[in-house]
Amino acid sequence: MIAAAHHSPPPMDGWLLGVLRNGPYAGHLVMGRQPSHRARAGGSGNPVTVVSPSGEVIMLVPGSDSAGGEGSLVKWLKEKGWAL
Repeated sequence: MIAAAHHSPPPMDGWLLGVLRNGPYAGHLVMGRQPSHRARAGGSGNPVTVVSPSGEVIMLVPGSDSAGGEGSLVKWLKEKGWAL
């Protein structure tokens, strides 16, 4: 009998900001991502994404990819009533 292979999600460039504790994405990761070199040249911030446990990027936190977008995660979580 051959054992089923375990497939891990691919590694992601970025850093973990937290795990959503409630809402429809509870258990999903919230990650800061390093923008591409081309995006940095345009003055963008560090985009924040919601990532599923399987490694799929679900969404970009609105406003996090713009210059000065550091407060967008806190604002977005508050608007949704969600917490890390």
